[in-house]
Amino acid sequence: MTDTLPGRIPPVRGRRTLAHPPGSSTPVPGVIWERIDTEAYAVSVDGCTVGFIDVVGTVFVSLAGHRYDRAVEVAQSLVFERAVASLAPRRDSSSAHRAGRD
Repeated sequence: MTDTLPGRIPPVRGRRTLAHPPGSSTPVPGVIWERIDTEAYAVSVDGCTVGFIDVVGTVFVSLAGHRYDRAVEVAQSLVFERAVASLAPRRDSSSAHRAGRD
């Protein structure tokens, strides 16, 4: 029997920026993802690793943390860009928190 399904993920080398996260018309500045294994990606913000994405079947599992072996699952998505965006910090809410406006 021959498998007629195309490959799950096309081969990708190097770093890529997040093009357009959900609900935004502009790219998230400083968010970069990099393929680190056949079914795993590292997500960096301003050069600092903030999490990882595992590919499990057709689901992208977002793991928050600086180290893969200690990262914690925070979201699941069927869309890669949403999985990446779930790891990107909310710049507007963090600035509001620092100003004392929760």
